[in-house]
Amino acid sequence: MTLGLGIAICTNAFAYFFSDKIALLSSGARPVSREELPRLYAVMERLAAKANLPVPKLYVIPEAAPNAFATGRNPRHASVAVTEGLLQLMNDDELEGVIAHELSHVRNYDILISSVAATLAGAITWIAHWGLWFGGSDRDDRERGGGGILGYYYFFLHRSPHCCCNSVFRASESFLQMKRGHGWWASPTA
Repeated sequence: MTLGLGIAICTNAFAYFFSDKIALLSSGARPVSREELPRLYAVMERLAAKANLPVPKLYVIPEAAPNAFATGRNPRHASVAVTEGLLQLMNDDELEGVIAHELSHVRNYDILISSVAATLAGAITWIAHWGLWFGGSDRDDRERGGGGILGYYYFFLHRSPHCCCNSVFRASESFLQMKRGHGWWASPTA
């Protein structure tokens, strides 16, 4: 069990430090310069200045579907990737809205929050497994079909952290990103 907790902590630490590189590599993103995409750089620099953030590294994904994502463990190590389809489809106001949303992910340290949440969920799961060892059932309980209250204990401490973390963080995250991003972005039309 302790080995499992150690592995959970190590994999979450690895994800925290290298998730940006993994996400960019797996999406096929390539870095772009100001000369290649002056429009994207202009929008990013303007919004980063309003948000009081350093300008993230910019990447383009060779894909027709409109999409964008931000990654990086803090504002100094942030990257924003957009697809070619997004750049072709959206006007400047719409692009500003998307970039403001992505910058709010950077400003709010979402990768750090996700890493801490995943580590906590792993720790709670580890505690639940220990509960089975120290409060476990005997052979009579198994023959009757379970450990009664211990089954509920295991269910709530083992399964619920995963559900709760996903539900709570994802639902509130999108709303907050839109609200905070809108504060840096002056166009109500897009």
